[in-house]
Amino acid sequence: MSVDGGRIAARGYQYQYLRTLEALLALSDSSPAAACRIEGPGEATSAQNVDSVDFDLVDADGNSLVAVQVKSAASGRTVSAPRAMEVLLHLVSSFSSQHYELVTNATPDRGCARLADALQVLRDDPIRLRSELEEIFAGAPVSSRRLEALTEGQWSRLATARIVFDARDDAGLRGDLNEQLRDLRRQNRRGLSARSGGLVLGFLVAEVLRRAADPASASWTLEHFRKCVLVDDEVLVTALGRQDFGVVVGPIPPIPEITRPRLLEQVTAALNGTPAQAGVSVSVISGLSGIGKSSLAAAYVASEAYRYDLVFWLDASSVEALTGSFTRLLAHLGDSPGEQAADAVLIREKVHTLLQQLPGSWLLVFDDAAPGPIQAWFPRLGRGQVLVTSLSRSWRGVHEHIETEALLAEEALQLLVLRLELDATQAVQHRSDLVELVEALGRWPLAIELAAGYLVTCGIDPTRIGEYRSRLLSSALDDDKALPVGYPKTLVAAVNLSLERLHTGARDRPEVLGGCSGLLSALCYFAPQRIPLHLAFASAFVPSEALRHSKSVVLIDEASSPLREILRELFGVSFVRPDAPLPVGQDQVPVPGSDDTLSMNTVLQLILRRLFEQQADPGAVLQQAATHTNAWLCTAVDHRQSERAWELAQHATVLAGHLERLEVITSHTALLLGNLAGFHHDHGRYDHARNLLEQELAWLTASPDREDLIAAQARIRLASLFELTDAADASEQICRQLTHVLNYLTALPSEHQLRAVRLVTESVLILQIRSRRAPRHQELESLLERFQLLAAQLPQSPQIRVMYQTAAVGQLMEEGQAREAEQAAAAILDLITDSPSAPSAEVQRLLIEALAHQHKWEQADAQYTLFRRYLGPRTLHRFSVNHLVHNLGQVCAMQWVLTGEDEPLALLDRLMDDTGPYLDQLADNDFDHARFLMLRVVHIGARVSLATDPTEAHEFEALMAQLAPMPFADNPEQAAAWELICNGLPGRLGARFREVLHDRTHAEGHAALAALPPDTATELHTALQSAGMFGHLALSTDPGFAALGFASNVDLLPHRFRAFSGPRAIAIIQPDTYMLVRSADGDAVIDAQLHRVCAHGLRRMWGPGSVFPVVEDLRLRPDGSTLILQAADGTVLARIPALPTPAWREAAQRRGTVLVLFSYGFDLEDPVSGREILSSPTATLMRYQAACRAGTLASAIVLWAGPKIPAARPRRQQRRASSKRKR
Repeated sequence: MSVDGGRIAARGYQYQYLRTLEALLALSDSSPAAACRIEGPGEATSAQNVDSVDFDLVDADGNSLVAVQVKSAASGRTVSAPRAMEVLLHLVSSFSSQHYELVTNATPDRGCARLADALQVLRDDPIRLRSELEEIFAGAPVSSRRLEALTEGQWSRLATARIVFDARDDAGLRGDLNEQLRDLRRQNRRGLSARSGGLVLGFLVAEVLRRAADPASASWTLEHFRKCVLVDDEVLVTALGRQDFGVVVGPIPPIPEITRPRLLEQVTAALNGTPAQAGVSVSVISGLSGIGKSSLAAAYVASEAYRYDLVFWLDASSVEALTGSFTRLLAHLGDSPGEQAADAVLIREKVHTLLQQLPGSWLLVFDDAAPGPIQAWFPRLGRGQVLVTSLSRSWRGVHEHIETEALLAEEALQLLVLRLELDATQAVQHRSDLVELVEALGRWPLAIELAAGYLVTCGIDPTRIGEYRSRLLSSALDDDKALPVGYPKTLVAAVNLSLERLHTGARDRPEVLGGCSGLLSALCYFAPQRIPLHLAFASAFVPSEALRHSKSVVLIDEASSPLREILRELFGVSFVRPDAPLPVGQDQVPVPGSDDTLSMNTVLQLILRRLFEQQADPGAVLQQAATHTNAWLCTAVDHRQSERAWELAQHATVLAGHLERLEVITSHTALLLGNLAGFHHDHGRYDHARNLLEQELAWLTASPDREDLIAAQARIRLASLFELTDAADASEQICRQLTHVLNYLTALPSEHQLRAVRLVTESVLILQIRSRRAPRHQELESLLERFQLLAAQLPQSPQIRVMYQTAAVGQLMEEGQAREAEQAAAAILDLITDSPSAPSAEVQRLLIEALAHQHKWEQADAQYTLFRRYLGPRTLHRFSVNHLVHNLGQVCAMQWVLTGEDEPLALLDRLMDDTGPYLDQLADNDFDHARFLMLRVVHIGARVSLATDPTEAHEFEALMAQLAPMPFADNPEQAAAWELICNGLPGRLGARFREVLHDRTHAEGHAALAALPPDTATELHTALQSAGMFGHLALSTDPGFAALGFASNVDLLPHRFRAFSGPRAIAIIQPDTYMLVRSADGDAVIDAQLHRVCAHGLRRMWGPGSVFPVVEDLRLRPDGSTLILQAADGTVLARIPALPTPAWREAAQRRGTVLVLFSYGFDLEDPVSGREILSSPTATLMRYQAACRAGTLASAIVLWAGPKIPAARPRRQQRRASSKRKR
């Protein structure tokens, strides 16, 4: 067999050069080493001298400090003590150095490990070292003679030698080098990512190669080496074509001109002092609003971005805002959620997972966060850090806490000078007035910004700064009511003076003056970030009556309005600043300016709210804001603009809080609560939805302009919630709510009842589902009859017919009529014209499940591809997605566990890949959590193999441990299908795991045999065809085999497959001689006979609990006094000299199969020994397990081709799995 010597040599040089670079990187500034000589001294003339040294480190005078020989080896190869000593003796005999090292990635045997220990421990005791070495090599005469031949000088050199064993593989070594390169560059304020690190490392390896080939360049000085490592960032960016480190993503605020070095040093020390293996550290910058927390974080990012591959700036002011930020982060990580909407926390796990997978370092900045639920969004694992800015000081369990206070006197002065645009001369000339002003402002950054905005826009000369200060202090005495606790009194005064400036500047333009005041009053009641400009303007000036019973979005014609002039005034006094535009839907044609947004400081919003509320009742503004926000939110949801909807939902949530605080109760404000409840309902936040619906009903009852139709819609939604969550008093609550609806419907005049058709239909469907779950509930049944009677009197539109037909398909699936359900669902889909939509999502979900229950995997996969448009961490179709994951996942998992078929596993993998990151959030209860976790266990478990990433195997183990105590249901019938999956999974995974081992071993054997010379191959082929065999026939119930517990996954269903009951026929085959082939490098020994039967379908068994494959292309047939194992193409694999007993023949005939074991482990060549082994359960088990561990036993269940007896035909039954209820 030929050996690929070129590749072996290349691997050796690669390892040598990587270790050379590692030695250079390990040198500190205080090291005496000044250079590294590649391949030893360049002027060497002796071949022996050159070959003995791979590299050595020398001082400034050229004296060798350490000479190193590097030896690489194939994975798993060992190095012996004689071989290691041979290398060391060659090194010390041919080269003069202060120290010597042998570096190898081979595994030491016991003697070599002892040699390394002796050299390490006894280096200062040469007498004991010599004695120890003589003892180690007492049984190795060649090494002993070499030691005896050493001179005293060479013994002294040997005493300075050591052996370094390197257990890392190539990837591990490269990873360590990349981290060392990153550390060295960071120490010199340069960045490096995994990709650019690979570029630098590749260049350095190439440089080692160049110097190894050129004796004149063999000496690489440490100074030049570091210049190569510390190449400018711009050079790397140019080489890569883009910057891949220090990249900042997200709406980072402007980088402050005043960096506040003292605080910046605290932040830098906090983040850079984190232990390397401490997980993701969390550091918090806290302080009052306007104190400069975000600016400090932005300054850190600007200064230290080179330390990170990526920096993500996240708006954490609310759960909704953070969800939007995480969605954008998900897109930057390469996995966009699409145009779907979801619960506020659904995408968290997916982002955390992707962050864990990033090879380089990252930083997440959570801006304006509050302790509590937000902390669940902090990643726990990965190569990153978290920096938080917060108003609160009550953070627990964080790595560091930096408290932000007012600016230092000089910092405050610098900021004011910058904002007033004073030159150096003016700053010196007016220093006294400037210092007094910043002190009056409490050295508060926000107050300074507002004051400077006022002075600049008013055109106040620096000589009049003292006048402004006097007015500021005078005004501050009257502003206690508007002042939040902890802020300087002059802050409110600065706000008041800026308001005066707005009035003064726009007094000749009443439309601008009124616009500034009105727009500010509206802006104060929205969330502080990304406030839609046109929404705020409409909230201020467009009355609610203009949108009565309409969801139209009002956009402003900027050409005919003073909107931009108003903005210019507000920008001038630093009240607002531009923010990122709203996301635009795929089909949306943007109106210029309609997606522009603004942001305001939180404390500024609070001060302005208090000032405005002292002057006038904000009820009108709030009612208008509620009307327009409701329209914007509903339009975004209706048009599937999920990103836009989530941004608007946070404003609706903040606005709802102000409506409740100020008790602004009208039908318009109640409608906002109801639609916000619908938004939360669609995303599984049922508690939020219920609270909002109950509040909506209370407001509608108290509202002077109550809307009974809106109240009826709210009650139906509330009844649906009670049914969906299956509350303890669900039946009573449903009856209570729907009785009100029925009373409203029956009281409607006949000419108005047509608009009630949908309300009647939704009520009927809720009651039908509830009646099946709570049979013989008299009030439910009576209410259902009354609604059905009302429905019979009303016409049915196509949409209403689809609702009833969809419910009927769900009923068919519950009854196990999958074929009929498939036909009905396909027919309904042909009728639905508005797709994608909620009805089409539900019908398509039922169609997929019907196809899967019939094992029509290809069709189910095609339909699932169409359904994927409804998926995503922000899906608007959570009910359908939840039920599809549960029902389809269960069918696929069970089918794969029982049969090992690839098609259901592939469909399950698609489902889990799509929904896995937010799977937990789709669960409605603890049982769903357990079931969905079971699906993840199957999905992850199926991926675990010898070649997998170890983290995947660890994840599987962690999931299994998490699953162990979790129940699948509170009654056995509902848990049965899930218990079956759980119990059958270990066997299926064992089969899959061992199949990987088998395939790998077989591939190695195939490559080795294919490389045989033609004559040898022909000779081997002839020998295999004529090989003799020993045989033994047994039953699985025989004493020797009882302990092995041979079973298959169909045994999980004993009552359904009675034809497979009874003992299993077993045929043991053992070749009468070994036919072994050794590869040329000696790494592998191939059993040619074992390899031949495996090529026809038998599989090697590995370890306990092996699962046997069924091979339909192999059959065992009787032939006189022998049994023949034959392939479908006629190839005879073995002739077994054994006659079946009647019991054995009956077992083979009953099942139609025989378990074949092909092995040398049972001593069949010795009849006496073989019988003793096979009659003893302990001996049989030990021999079987030993053969499995060695990989020398192959097996399969093959077809029995003898005469058959009639078999009882099992009665076909429709398996009814514990699927979730259908609509």
